[in-house]
This record gives sequence, structure tokens and C-alpha cells, in this order.
Amino acid sequence: MARNDKKAMELAADPRLAAFRVLEATEGGRRPEEALNECGLLLSARDMSLATALVYEVLRHRSRLDWLMETRLKNGRAAGALRQTLRLGLAQLLFFDRLGDHAVVMETVALAKAVAPGRQGVVNAILRGLLRDRDRGAVWPPEPPASGDAVQDLARRHSFPPWLTRRMVKQLGAAEAEDFFRAANRPTPPTLRINPLKATGGREEVRRALPFACLPTALSPWGLAASVFAGRPEQWPGFAEGRFALQDEASQLAGLLAGSVGDGAILDACSGLGGKALLLASIFPQARLTAMDRDPAKLEALTREAARLGCAAGLVTETRDLLAAPPPAASFDLALLDAPCS
Repeated sequence: MARNDKKAMELAADPRLAAFRVLEATEGGRRPEEALNECGLLLSARDMSLATALVYEVLRHRSRLDWLMETRLKNGRAAGALRQTLRLGLAQLLFFDRLGDHAVVMETVALAKAVAPGRQGVVNAILRGLLRDRDRGAVWPPEPPASGDAVQDLARRHSFPPWLTRRMVKQLGAAEAEDFFRAANRPTPPTLRINPLKATGGREEVRRALPFACLPTALSPWGLAASVFAGRPEQWPGFAEGRFALQDEASQLAGLLAGSVGDGAILDACSGLGGKALLLASIFPQARLTAMDRDPAKLEALTREAARLGCAAGLVTETRDLLAAPPPAASFDLALLDAPCS
């Protein structure tokens, strides 16, 4: 293998570079999970877990990371590859104790050398300077100073948009809103939803086959909550056979609210990637289900997932923006409208 080809393979198998590429893709509007599947093709299960954790920690705390970055830059600004690299390095120092300070600095400098040549010295200086301040007794993790605007301070501290922070403070009060933001930023292991069409032995059948511990969800009769992060779902036993999907318990509860539809007609009017539609198709296999969304790429992904789960027979997809083009008159036994999906 030529030297350049070997170096390219090493970079492609680097979880930090994969995380960098995914974050770059999200800046262009890509969904992080889609970009992870593409950028992490050569990663081991362990490295894919690290890349995934890095991506979501940066996305959760981006405003706070940017504030910290800008306090450390001489001109107060960083753009492009340098900015994304610093976000990754700062996130590792603040939120990944197990990685070790020396390894974080070394690996982030190596990433900067690959994606922002000539700026690795800036990265090294910022990360090491931050660690020196911590060792001298500075507040850790660093907190933005009070600005006199309590809502702005809360938004920056937890990386939530000011408009949402203002609304939550108005509804809950400042203390409860902060508890809400803190909980919302806490990483949680995945929740599985068993597929009754394929997992005929129920949750216990799926649970026994999985290589990690999980418990039945409290409210959904189809859910299994994993106790740890466990790599790529495609590598878990039963995934290829369609025995389960990934779906939060709250989303699964739509199936309980649906009542009994039998062989009726169901409309999911803002289907998105179709988690709720596919659940309904799995528990009402005789029903006729129409999934609508304005994004054809999401409907294509829904169709592929329906084929994996074995519930595509009664499913019809339709690209439509309900606000711009209401559908012709039709009769449905159940209509589901989850507008934020679209």
C-alpha cells in the first residue's frame, strides 16, 4: 500500500476526524445520525461510540463551547475548520474525563494538523492554557460570567436558544427551567422498540440476544431502555432481521394513544423519518397507512426502514407540504399530526 493511501486509511479510521466531518455536515443541514453512518464506515464499534458521543456533546453545548473558545482567542473569533476543531477539543476536556488531558491535547492537535494546517499551535496553546488555569484553581468547568441578563446567562450556560430559555423561565420559573435544561443536556443510552411482527417472543427474546444490559420501559409495552451506550445498532443481534427499531419511549406512547384501529385507514400527516408511523404499521399490520412529509429524502428513509421491519405492505408515502397543498378530501380512522417532525 502506498504511503499516501495508508495515511488516508488511518485518517478515515480516526473517530475524532469522523466527528469533525459529521459536525461539518450538520453545518450544511445534514442530520447527525445520517452523517455518522456515512463518515463512520471504517470505524470499529468502540471508535464509533466515541465519535457519536463527541458529535452530540458538541451539539448539546455548542454555545458554551463557542463562548469559551472566544475568550481564549486573541482576536475573539475562529472560523471554519479551526472553530470545529476547538469545539471538539474543548468538549473532550470539559465532558470526557475518562479520555485523559494529555491524550485530548495530543489528539486534538493532530486533528488540527490534518484539517487546519498551520493552526495546530493555536489549538495547543488554548487547550494547554485552559488546563494550566484549572490547575491553578480556576472554576472548572469554566462558567460564563454574569452579564446582568439572567435569561441570557441561563441560555449561554446550557446552550439553549434565548427565545426558548425566556419561554421556559416564564412557564417554570428560573430554578425549574435550569433543572429542565440540565436534564435535557444529560446523555441517555438508547431506547429500543421491539417489532411485534418479527420479535414474536416479545421483549424478553430481544433483551436476551442483546450484548448489553437493558430494562423494560415503564410505560411502553414495546420498549427496552439500554443501560449503557453500545456502539452501532446495525451490529446488534436482531437488527438486520428487523426485530427492533430505535425509538424513544415518549414517541412509542403514540401507539397506546391510538386505541384500536384494526384494518382501518391511518394518516401520519407530518411523518418525518416515520418512527410513529412504523410503530402503528407494526401493531396494526392490516391497516392502510399513509405517511406524508414535505421532505422526500425522509420518506425514502422511512420506506427502507419499513422494508427492514417487514411492515411495508399497507404503507403508502406521499410527498406533500400540508400548509402549501392540503390533501384532497379523504376519510381516515386515525390521523396523527406531530408537526415538529417536519
